[in-house]
Amino acid sequence: MLRIISTFLSSIVGIGLFATPQTISTPGLSIETELGTHLIDRGETLTNSFQQTAIIIETETGFGAPYLAINRLTPLGENAGVFGDEFELALGLVVEQPRWAWEIGYARIENPEHTDEATNEITGALSFDRPFAPGIAGFYDLDTEDFGLEAGWGFDREIFGLQAALKPRAGFVSLNQGNDRTYLGAEVSIAHSVTGVLSIEGFASAFRSDEKSFASSFSTTGTPEFTSSGEAIGVRLSYQR
Repeated sequence: MLRIISTFLSSIVGIGLFATPQTISTPGLSIETELGTHLIDRGETLTNSFQQTAIIIETETGFGAPYLAINRLTPLGENAGVFGDEFELALGLVVEQPRWAWEIGYARIENPEHTDEATNEITGALSFDRPFAPGIAGFYDLDTEDFGLEAGWGFDREIFGLQAALKPRAGFVSLNQGNDRTYLGAEVSIAHSVTGVLSIEGFASAFRSDEKSFASSFSTTGTPEFTSSGEAIGVRLSYQR
């Protein structure tokens, strides 16, 4: 299942992190589309080659910044049916303090090709205005009772007019039905601002888990074969105003 809420503390449009909002503002809009070889999240492969598009609307109020997000994931290639399309609707709130911020959210996730029932998640995150921007995010699935935590940090710098970033992450997932897993890895990216509101970013990531949770190849019958490590490369196009 695709999860988009825990990334909002660092990417939501119109919110200057750690600047306390004072008044209601005009809603901000963010649209991001992504193409990649694999979609890796929470220490597992959600799909092999894919395209996904997210639309995020948020505004600032005297208390915090509520947002609405819609995401569509479409697997690509001859084995796309193994994973199936996925649709996610998310609601949340980001509240900023002078040196830290917290977020709470709800997501409804549908995968109609594989199940008639949607799943519902509660998520939360903390982000700190400290060197290497540490943060922690967690989730609890109200239907399956799965839960997990992920810690992340990172840094970026400008190189030849491009913004380069390194983002290591580590976490664990507890599954009500299945093997629990711990994982670690990192993503590197290089972004270029095309205009004031449009940017393009290339990325590569590699993760390792103590369980075989990464789909690496397919058998002649189309059944995925899993390993304990996974890699991905891709490109993102973002519009923010």
